Amino acid sequence: MTMRNNMYAPTAVGVMDHDMACRVMISPTSNYVEVQCLKGLTLDDNIKRHYIALKDTPEWIQNRVNALSVLDPDEDHIVENVGVRSTHHTFWVYKND
Repeated sequence: MTMRNNMYAPTAVGVMDHDMACRVMISPTSNYVEVQCLKGLTLDDNIKRHYIALKDTPEWIQNRVNALSVLDPDEDHIVENVGVRSTHHTFWVYKND
């Protein structure tokens, strides 16, 4: 499975304004989920990176992705304390500890 790397402006906003920013990519064919989180400017290895489905991710990630999935993809439309839907299958979710 090939998933495009989308690390850009939403990362900077998430890292600057939140304790954690996670890129969540969902495969359109298998619903396989890849999560990569940044805590500050370093990768956070406390969250597993690969999941069979969104329902297997931490609840806070599920809630934010579900909230963002009703929006059209727009990397400039950042929902405060939730995240951004940058493509149809890529979300950036933010969290404060």
